[in-house]
Amino acid sequence: MDVSAPDRTGTLAQAEKDKARRYLAETRDGLTQAIDGLSDAQWTYKPEHDCWSIGEIAEHVVIVEARLLQRFATQFADAPAPPADRDVQRLDELAMRAGVDRSSKFLAPAAIAPTGQVTAQEVLERLAASRAGMDAFLDSPADHRRHAMPHPVIGLLDAYQWVLLVSAHAARHTKQIEEVKASSDFPMS
Repeated sequence: MDVSAPDRTGTLAQAEKDKARRYLAETRDGLTQAIDGLSDAQWTYKPEHDCWSIGEIAEHVVIVEARLLQRFATQFADAPAPPADRDVQRLDELAMRAGVDRSSKFLAPAAIAPTGQVTAQEVLERLAASRAGMDAFLDSPADHRRHAMPHPVIGLLDAYQWVLLVSAHAARHTKQIEEVKASSDFPMS
């Protein structure tokens, strides 16, 4: 039996949990390194007036993660089953790639837009809490593959795919932070 193949019963295989945990850790570490040691001027710098600062980008990431955990706690168990004929492995890969691709830009809905009032330390604390919540969710007895919630761009994703997507979302915005840092007038300190 292929240990990487999704279990149709809804239970995650250990290989799937391990993959998700590695991706969660990798993207947590990437975001943490990207914001580590920034000055207030660097944290609040905007390359253009209508762009987000690094602080706003990082805040957006933790807002999204907290909202997803809330959805897992309140909506997931009642969500409908995904279509039986869907290509689960293709959707897993899509969830990992779609969040990282910066070729398309999206306007964040007001509910997940940053306030600009969060410190780097608060982002790190909220990131640690959300990742601990994702880790606990992976170990929960939830039927991770038996329910699906819609994503506005990708479509129906099961809970495992949402965990992969949230990691990819953090990677996407870490790239955005690096783009801000590469701006010609980014503060040196």
